[in-house]
Amino acid sequence: MRDVGIDRRAFLSGAGSVALGVSATSLTACESRDDRGSTKSGKTLVVRNFGGAYGEANREAVYDPFSRETGIRVKAVNFGHEQMLAQIKEDRPRFDVMDIDMSNLARFEHEDASEPLDYGRLKNTRNAGIAQSLLTRNGVGKSYWASVLAYRTDACDGRKPASWADFWNLAAFPGSRALQGEVDWPELEFALLADGVPLDRPYPLDVNRAFKVLDEIKGSVRTYWEYGAEPGELLSRNQVVASSTWAGRLQHLIERGSTQG
Repeated sequence: MRDVGIDRRAFLSGAGSVALGVSATSLTACESRDDRGSTKSGKTLVVRNFGGAYGEANREAVYDPFSRETGIRVKAVNFGHEQMLAQIKEDRPRFDVMDIDMSNLARFEHEDASEPLDYGRLKNTRNAGIAQSLLTRNGVGKSYWASVLAYRTDACDGRKPASWADFWNLAAFPGSRALQGEVDWPELEFALLADGVPLDRPYPLDVNRAFKVLDEIKGSVRTYWEYGAEPGELLSRNQVVASSTWAGRLQHLIERGSTQG
């Protein structure tokens, strides 16, 4: 695998995390707990992840094979970032490992809420084809994800929005929209792309321009969604005709026969 670099300034400011993100796993200060189940080894590893289709995929591809190989049960939980920080600061974390994005990993490191990894005991990471930039002090990058444009295929008289400019075109594609809220960074890149910024030239972000473009459609934005499953729910219930969404969530809905594109 070729080395994948992420601009430090963009990473620390959160820029680019909407269009491209790296999910990182980092160890917390948690030790033993009373709710450990009974397995061959008598041990349980409690992992925090985002749940939904992502959690199901991790269960099938990672957790179950790990349990078969080691005899250690994996229990998945889904706490919000503020909940996790509160638990750690109270010295009562209810999880051992957390699956979070790189921007929040940096936040947890800054607040001394994650433990440094002992790479001397994780020697396989050096030969696993993981980009060196993803082997950080407190976490290992494990996946890339993307936010995409989703829409109802039965809306707009069969016309299909093919770009973020179309998403912003209320005349050609009328109806309510949804965009990402406090779950992550504002989707400034999409606003700039809608305003004609070339795909390969969004950075450094022109923040003032982006918010000005967002203002153009704010009256038609029904909600700024707060969790990964929400865009699909809004689209399925016909509460919006188009929304930004995480790619994996959209694919999961399409496979189940939903009417989004």
